[in-house]
Amino acid sequence: DPHWELDLNRSDEFSETTLDPNKWCIVDGCDANGNWGLNFIMKKENVYIDQNNHYLVIRARSVPAECPDPPQYSCWTCGECGAPGSHKAQGGWLQTFEQYWPRYGYIEAEIRCPNIHGLAGAFWTWVGAGPTNWEEIDITEMDPGWTYSCFPNVVYDNNLIMTSSHLQGSCNDQYSSTSVEHINDYTQWHTYGIEWSPTRVIWYVDNKPFKLYENKFIIDPAPIIFSVGPISGVNLPDNFTAEMDVEYLRVYNLKKDCQESIDAGYYNF
Repeated sequence: DPHWELDLNRSDEFSETTLDPNKWCIVDGCDANGNWGLNFIMKKENVYIDQNNHYLVIRARSVPAECPDPPQYSCWTCGECGAPGSHKAQGGWLQTFEQYWPRYGYIEAEIRCPNIHGLAGAFWTWVGAGPTNWEEIDITEMDPGWTYSCFPNVVYDNNLIMTSSHLQGSCNDQYSSTSVEHINDYTQWHTYGIEWSPTRVIWYVDNKPFKLYENKFIIDPAPIIFSVGPISGVNLPDNFTAEMDVEYLRVYNLKKDCQESIDAGYYNF
């Protein structure tokens, strides 16, 4: 689309041998402030670049891990390690530092995700838990084995993804938009994206728009997050190793001569 231009600062092709430490904050030792108990913890060694294929890997595995000593708290969105002791399994979480947070634009990544019962892979933006406004957009989330209270007759498998935007609300109240979408096997490579403006959020899979939300509240800059973690209420297998792979992250800005258009929310949808 000639109206968009690639934001090189916020994008990443993951073609180097290591992640840019000035752009990416890698979580080490978060168990969501103890909300995961001793079941799961995020560890920095599970986030790395595959040296042969040159893509980002976020790994999860049934290997016990302890809280770091001293505690590491560089990525505040995830939280701290609130349950000292040996956690049964571990995963990965990385997010952009604040100077790379986008506010509006087109955000896209090419991803393949694991299909492990109880293990959620996600590509999302989230300001963080606040007193009134969480401002979260789930660009895509894979939740195999989960039965979500919003959709009690749906059990997620590798052909279903969840997309949502919400504050502290749930399901589809006045602050939220949550839906389940069909996809052809998310363990294969697909592109996932959102077009985000002050008035609308449009979700894309493989460059095709499939959902539109009239945006009223998601208006602040937010980190871009890739994570693999536990699904609430779903037991993980005793033995597993899995990875979420990301070929690239690309962030586009509307060209300045079209700024009036995006503020007004004019889209060919």
